[in-house]
Amino acid sequence: MNIKNRLKSAVKLTGENLKSGIQKHPDRSLQIPWNFAQVGVVIFPVIPILGALGIFLGLIGTYKQKTSEILRCPVNRGFAILSVLLIITAVFANNRIEAFLGLGNFLPFFIFFATFNRLIQTPTQLRQLSWIIVISSIPVIFLGLGQQFLGWSGIVQLQPVFGWVLEPKGNPPGRMASVFMYANILACYLTIVFILALGLWIEGRRMKEEGR
Repeated sequence: MNIKNRLKSAVKLTGENLKSGIQKHPDRSLQIPWNFAQVGVVIFPVIPILGALGIFLGLIGTYKQKTSEILRCPVNRGFAILSVLLIITAVFANNRIEAFLGLGNFLPFFIFFATFNRLIQTPTQLRQLSWIIVISSIPVIFLGLGQQFLGWSGIVQLQPVFGWVLEPKGNPPGRMASVFMYANILACYLTIVFILALGLWIEGRRMKEEGR
């Protein structure tokens, strides 16, 4: 199979994965939150504000439908106790403002985990999110290459809308940062994308071999 056919096959498979994931959720009551979550993950790398809104709506919708299950989960109760302890620690900290700001590195992720472990119920959904993350990285890479080799720069006035602005030649200069504040953050992001893409490729190759 030549490169052109491989590309067509990949695009077709991607479309089928996205279509199947958007159309059906194992739990009908979570279909709308699942749609919001997927759209949010797609948009988030390029327009974080809208992406975060989609993820937030997915979170709220899931919590509304599965409140009792979320509250009964022992792991979530553990996170709730840990959150209370962290808040108490922040109250008695020497620098309370910084301590409470630091809670932003923990509490939102506890809430995210507690809610989305009810929204994401099957390996098919995990596979779908992996495809979405890989696909949404394409514009990030494209912008980064333009930044690095063509000297692209963002429009400062649009920074409040997009949440980022391209720095010509990257940040620090000479290192691609794309839509991120620093090159190291982009490197971490692309590492995750690479691992997911590699896993999807291996899975697709294995399924193809088993189908022979």
